Amino acid sequence: MVYHEEACCSLSIPNLAMSMKSILIFGNYLEDSRNILKVKKTATKQRLLRRNRMEVVGFLCNLPQTEHDLNCMTVDVIKQTESMLCFSVQGYFKEVGQSFNSTIRAFYRTFVLVPGSSGSIYIINDQMVIKSASHKQVQKAFSKPAVSSGPDSAGSSDSLPCKYDEMITTLSQNTGMNTVWAQKCLQENDWNFKQATEVFNYFKGKGAVPLEAFKM
Repeated sequence: MVYHEEACCSLSIPNLAMSMKSILIFGNYLEDSRNILKVKKTATKQRLLRRNRMEVVGFLCNLPQTEHDLNCMTVDVIKQTESMLCFSVQGYFKEVGQSFNSTIRAFYRTFVLVPGSSGSIYIINDQMVIKSASHKQVQKAFSKPAVSSGPDSAGSSDSLPCKYDEMITTLSQNTGMNTVWAQKCLQENDWNFKQATEVFNYFKGKGAVPLEAFKM
């Protein structure tokens, strides 16, 4: 499952107050929030709406590396027709290898999928909402051992099959990125090596790849 050529993606932080507490909790996401109750300028609203596959994948690749609590994750189907599937995913996550990695956040993500050729399916719309987790949610999150999640997990590459490990190493060598960011780039591109390379080259040309991606 990959993003459609004309896909759209946005991130929003609801009930956001511009305070030091908000900066500490959402610092890595504040500048990307498209909360239309807070963002008034039309140009800014347009800029924060990622359009087309390259922009969407590049935006997701530049988000902080995260670990999700798969035990608490829930999926709900909102609507299904012959030409469209809409479902939501909600749960908790924390950042990996970041200064805010102890902060547990709640998220709600809505996907709209459409069929493609030869039985394929594409994400046409991806709306992401990130919230501060309540005290009760923080106590609940990550309270059980993580279940195995396969190659799409955000864990160490040591737990991945050899073929994925080789792809991470090769992409890291070809691009100069560290293995953490190489893995992240591949995961966001559904382990499509060619597409991951194209996305990297596209955003490197725009100077949009963070320096953190090259720190060994």
